[in-house]
Amino acid sequence: MWPDRRLIDVLQIEHPILLSPMAGFGTVDLAAAVCNAGGLGSIGCACDGTPRSRPRRSGALRGLTDKPININFFCHVQAKTATDREEAWRRRLLLIIVSSALIRRFRRRG
Repeated sequence: MWPDRRLIDVLQIEHPILLSPMAGFGTVDLAAAVCNAGGLGSIGCACDGTPRSRPRRSGALRGLTDKPININFFCHVQAKTATDREEAWRRRLLLIIVSSALIRRFRRRG
């Protein structure tokens, strides 16, 4: 038994299981299966074609379950590409990765 029921009670589900919307990968059938098993099934609506296809998808999910569902949208402006900043992050991460590898190598030599 899950000790903290707040999420379960708010979402009106049986189990504390949430299916990630996985825009572009999740299916209506998978979301319905999770809902019908007592979790919260989700579908992503960011990569599913046109705005007209979204009501059909959510309607298809609603037709497969009478349980609570989650429909996920991206509601932000796409970030502008800043090549110089991305390259700076790559260099910084590479330095961390190389440093970690060197530390592990020295530790093994003992």
